[in-house]
Amino acid sequence: MNNQKALNIIKNLHDYMDPVAKERVSNNSFLRDSDVHAALSKAVHLLEVEATKESEFKTKKWTANDQMKLRDLYEGRQSIPELIIELDRSEADIRNRLKMLGLLNENL
Repeated sequence: MNNQKALNIIKNLHDYMDPVAKERVSNNSFLRDSDVHAALSKAVHLLEVEATKESEFKTKKWTANDQMKLRDLYEGRQSIPELIIELDRSEADIRNRLKMLGLLNENL
């Protein structure tokens, strides 16, 4: 399931809607519990933040300098999580570029 679909389902639950039947839940539903509602609010926020990050990562182009820095850091034994932070890119973006550069083969 992608993040957008998950976000839509959680938003429906947060708004007291059954995401399948597209109907309001009853007044005695567990979704009316304040802790459950607070947890759903937090989940909506986190998924929205993640969606924003993914959108930003998708539009960020790799320059020759970016690729050289990635190569140097990776060959210098930087971990994938460290590369994500250092280069401000998603894990998928880092792994895909490492594969393209012939530095990573996850099929082994």
